[in-house]
Parts: sequence; C-alpha cells; structure tokens
Amino acid sequence: MAPISDGAKVRIPTLKKTSKNGQTIEIQDNEGKSKLLHKAFFYQPPANSGIDPNYQYPDPAFNFERITDEEIKRVIRKLSPYKAPGPNEISNSILTHCVNELTPFLGPIYRAVFTHKHYPVKWKRYMTAVLWKGGRADYTIPGAYRPIALLDMIAKVMASVVKDKIQHHTEKLQLLPQMQFRGRPGCTTTDSLHMLTSFIKDAWR
Repeated sequence: MAPISDGAKVRIPTLKKTSKNGQTIEIQDNEGKSKLLHKAFFYQPPANSGIDPNYQYPDPAFNFERITDEEIKRVIRKLSPYKAPGPNEISNSILTHCVNELTPFLGPIYRAVFTHKHYPVKWKRYMTAVLWKGGRADYTIPGAYRPIALLDMIAKVMASVVKDKIQHHTEKLQLLPQMQFRGRPGCTTTDSLHMLTSFIKDAWR
C-alpha cells in the first residue's frame, strides 16, 4: 500500500486491472500504464449527441469584436507565473515579465486568426499530465489519478481574451439564468449553497 503523502513521486507505480474473467493483472510497462490511464480519463463519445442538426439558432446577441493589445496585456498580467508550461515550453513567467515587448507581436497574430479564419494545428495539441489524488489508500488503481491538460500558452492567452469578451457580454445582457453559478464572475459554490439554504428555510416557513 502506497503512503498517502507520496504524491511527489514522478513515477507511477505498478497499476492493476481486472480482466474479463475476473483475474487481477499487473501493468508495469509505461505503454500499458498509459493505455490504462487513457481509458480511465477519456470516455467514448455517445452514439447520439442529442444535438438536433436542423435546429434554428437565434440571431447573435452581440457583434464580434477584434482583440486589442490592452486586452492581451490584461490577461497576461493575471497569469500565475509558475504554472507548468505546455508543449511549446514557454512558461507564464516569460509572458508576465515581457508583456510589453511581446504584446505588439501577439496582437497581430491573434487578429489574423479571426481575419483568415485559421486556427494553427499546433495550438490544438496539448500534453496530459497525470497527478495523484490526495489521500487515496491505494495508488495501484487508475481511479486514484486525475489528468490535467497543459495547453500551448500562446493559444491559452488568446482563448482567455475571447472568454473575457463572451463573459462580459453574457453578464451585461443577462443571457444566463440567475441560478447559473458555474463559469460566471463573482459566483461561487458558496453562493449556490446560500441559495439552497434560503430555499429550504423559505419552505419551512
């Protein structure tokens, strides 16, 4: 049994899986571990997505806006400088320390993505890092691990700028239900618990 405080190890121990006939199989090679973790992390897509291909969407609620250099700087300054880098190995600290020097180059690149409607294939690639879930008694099962995606930092900055734009207009036009808490600024799990508590107490009264 692995100690629960051994989360700093960089090597995943021997993993176990159950075969079709109920036998326990030990996986020791990296390729086998990768396949086992991939199966645990990424589910097969459903046969039916439930999306109507003939659905008529309403007109856009707001118009497209070009990315500005000031928006890029604002996003970069909010980055945590010591996060793990993505495939291009550019860390957040490089962006945060050189924001004024890099923004004049990033701005035209980001605007060209929308002008030419071309998203670089390299930006779609990411690395999956496997982390231990804390406090688990047994680290020989795939369920004791969780994945995180390390994205290309250049693409991540652009995505954050677009996210801020959509978030701003969504809140300004009140496009989301009032009981929608996830993914909204200033809304936390605590807010949803307060609403649930208020609903229960109102019912009691």
